[in-house]
Amino acid sequence: MLKNGMKAALLMVMVGLFGLSTVALTADEILDQMTDVGEAFMGSGMIMTGHITNDYGNEIFSEYAFHVLAETDHILIYFTEPAFWLGVRLLYFEDEDGETRVWQFLPALGQPKELDSEAKGGSFAGSSMSIGDVAQDDWRDDYVASLSGEETLLIGEQERAAYVLDLTAKESADVDDVRIKMWVDVDDLTELKSEYYNDLGNIRLTSEAVELTEFEGRIMASVQRSADSEVISTSVMEYRRPEAGDFPDEIYLPENITTFDPTDWGL
Repeated sequence: MLKNGMKAALLMVMVGLFGLSTVALTADEILDQMTDVGEAFMGSGMIMTGHITNDYGNEIFSEYAFHVLAETDHILIYFTEPAFWLGVRLLYFEDEDGETRVWQFLPALGQPKELDSEAKGGSFAGSSMSIGDVAQDDWRDDYVASLSGEETLLIGEQERAAYVLDLTAKESADVDDVRIKMWVDVDDLTELKSEYYNDLGNIRLTSEAVELTEFEGRIMASVQRSADSEVISTSVMEYRRPEAGDFPDEIYLPENITTFDPTDWGL
């Protein structure tokens, strides 16, 4: 399964669309069921349209718009705004070893380039999220999880009961955040809020749903906010199923992202 959020937006969609029995679950069981539900749901394909507004302070802003074609192990993102970013594409592809590889296509260069770990640390659409953050959900691989209790969160006008998970990085893990605190919806196992802590014990990034909507009878985040010390990013997302059925595997091949045409999918 692909790695983090959009972790925050994408994973919220993936794990929030099936009801599961959550009686007496352990932290590990909660994380496992989040992943299992996400894989089952995304296997049928999803189209998302997103808009991100970044506030850097001092009345400095940037805005990006994009479409997302997503399945269980693949994500293709096509940018439509701003004008200088039109046609830029990001492809997330899980290989046979379960590692998520990322390619970026810049129209000015004319060919896709696979991003190394340093490049994946760059900002996604000028936001507080990195390119690598967009599809991370391998929590069990890198973290030891514990359930610290339950809290009630007020999101928009909705009160949602949430499990509170504490994730501590394993000694062998190559991660930037040594601890993550995560609030997970009790009813739908949807990630509602997360705090990411660096090795100094300070919060590096916060991510939370600020408005919820229903899609196919389940809750998901329609508006999400993430913030670090430099920028506050607000993402607005809309969701639908592809009218033509599942996406062909060919559109997720790196050599084919140069010719991807969003109008083929009604975008």
